Amino acid sequence: LQCSINNTDLVIHSPESSPKWSTIAPLRILSFDIECTNRQGIFPEAHTDAVIQIANMVKIEGENEPFIRNCFVINETASVIGSEIIVSKSEEELLSVRVFLKLWLQCKNDVDS
Repeated sequence: LQCSINNTDLVIHSPESSPKWSTIAPLRILSFDIECTNRQGIFPEAHTDAVIQIANMVKIEGENEPFIRNCFVINETASVIGSEIIVSKSEEELLSVRVFLKLWLQCKNDVDS
């Protein structure tokens, strides 16, 4: 990320008068697990084994529970308690940028609201 700003537009907060500006912003951690079709005893290979599910969660460092839990899947699947299921029609759709932008927007909206 790169941005340009004029120094006259900067707002400077002194640590003594505004302690909230002296802290580090909350660190968000995204953890994910990618599941592929299974060939018994063989580690998945991208050119052979299709991705069928990507489960993930986002939590803030120091918190015990994640604030986002979801599972991107191909076609319908059983519900997962506490997780949002996001259905795609194909592996291509599942792996598309659009799907991950949806997660990013959800994460941004949950944190910034």
